[in-house]
Parts: sequence; C-alpha cells; structure tokens
Amino acid sequence: SPKQIGFIQTAVDACEAGVKKMLDGWEEGKSIHTLLDEFEQVVKDRGADFFCTYQRALAKKWAPFAGRDQRFSEEFIIMENDDQEVLFDLIVTCQAYVSDWKRSFYLGTPPKEIADLYEFEWRIVQTLVQELKPGMTTIEAYTACDERLKKDGLVNWWCIHSVGLEIHEEPLIGGSPMVSENGDVDMTATARFPGLLRDGSEKITFEPNQVVMVETKKVEDPYLITTEGLQRLNTLPQKLFVV
Repeated sequence: SPKQIGFIQTAVDACEAGVKKMLDGWEEGKSIHTLLDEFEQVVKDRGADFFCTYQRALAKKWAPFAGRDQRFSEEFIIMENDDQEVLFDLIVTCQAYVSDWKRSFYLGTPPKEIADLYEFEWRIVQTLVQELKPGMTTIEAYTACDERLKKDGLVNWWCIHSVGLEIHEEPLIGGSPMVSENGDVDMTATARFPGLLRDGSEKITFEPNQVVMVETKKVEDPYLITTEGLQRLNTLPQKLFVV
C-alpha cells in the first residue's frame, strides 16, 4: 500500500543520510564502531531504526556478520590504501518495514581488481533492472534476467527480492554460476537458487507498488516497481566509494 511504501521510503532516506555522514567521517585512524554510532544517530533523527551487517569484503579477517548490538573481538580501524574495501550491508527499518542495501568504502587508491569488480557488479544490477518488467511471473523474470546476463558476459551471483516486514519476501528470484563437484566455477553456465521457484512460487508475479532489492554479493539498491518499470528509491552513486 502507499502507506507501507512510505515507511520503506523513510527507511531508505534515513539510510542515505547516514551513508553521507559516514562518507564525511571516513578517515584514517577512525573506528568503524564510531562511524556506525554516528550512522545510527542520523538514522534515528530521520525517524527510522538501525540494524547493520558489515564485513571485510575480500578476506574475512574478523567476524563477517553481526547485528548492531553485537561486539567484535577485534576492532577495526580505517587505514589508507588497505588491501581491501569495507562492505556494509545496511538494514534500516521504519515502523518495522525494511530497507536493505549495500555500499562499500575505500580510503586512498583502490587496487585495480577491486575497482573493476565493483564496476562489474553494478553493471549486473543495472542490467537486471532493465530486464525486470511489471507483470512478469518469477519464472519469466528469472529466465529473462539469466539469458541477458549470459548474453552480456555478466554471469555472477545475483538476487531480486521483495521487502516488507521481512528482509526477504516473495517474489524472490536469483542465480549463480554453476559449480562442479570438484569446485570449479563455470562462468558460462548458471543455476537457480536452491529452493526458489518451487511450491507454486513460480506463479507469483512482480506487480506495481512492490518494493524490491536488486543485488549481487557486494552491491544492492532498492527499487519501486511501477507500471513503467523500476524506479530507484535512493540517489547515491552506484559505485565503490573512494574517499
């Protein structure tokens, strides 16, 4: 309903304001916990609530998943020209309705492989947004997205899921490269997520006035489905934030 969408938009706007605050404070020697405390205050000032997951994005040097109130055994201090970026999977709510999106930060000059990876993953999100159309069933949407990614050489882990009172709601689709029994990854073949498009869920449709998250493992943005297509709900640049 419009009221529920309004709650999600409030959560998105609060999250965006918090990310901008983190960008302003991202500097060498600063604690991630301090940044998250500042982020949370901005979110609350905007009438929303904060829950956050965050991780080192390339190598898990410390706990890869934690809630707002969970403390790490190892503190993390920002360093310039580190060997990896810091990835935030930001979950902000308003009246229990969820916004869920990802942004990553790097202080200094990122290695080329990191910069190229984020450009690649944002291309996947932008391509998925072009392919998803209102009225598609989940199987129609999955097939269209999968074929387009293969055609454009963008095979990777991806997911499109609705949000509401839960982080992951139907309709929900996604795929990933095929992995052989010996662990080799085939970037030309794909597999649907285990458990998806079963038990009648293939008949669920993407309808106008649904909010969906379009994501890869490292990037994610919220979109409103309209009769014309997908409308992004935030305005932050779709890129690795290099400070």
